[in-house]
Amino acid sequence: MNMTNIIRTCITLPEPLWQQARLYAAAKKTTLSYLIKEGLQHRIKGNYKGSKKHSFLELAGSLDLKGKEPPTRAEIYEEHLKHKMGR
Repeated sequence: MNMTNIIRTCITLPEPLWQQARLYAAAKKTTLSYLIKEGLQHRIKGNYKGSKKHSFLELAGSLDLKGKEPPTRAEIYEEHLKHKMGR
């Protein structure tokens, strides 16, 4: 594994999922970090079975913000609520 630009982070998992993942990693003779990295790469690339969704990177590259700053998370959520409530 290339050790340049490695980020250490903390994630929250339900204990049963953590136990299953830990046992799975041991059975496959790999690490939990590797499993998480592979899973994220797989989802981001959109390579999961039956998916017709575009990958996140494809979607991000297709956005035309016309020089504006992207909306904040709060603004996106507010718009989501307005749409959901039919306003």
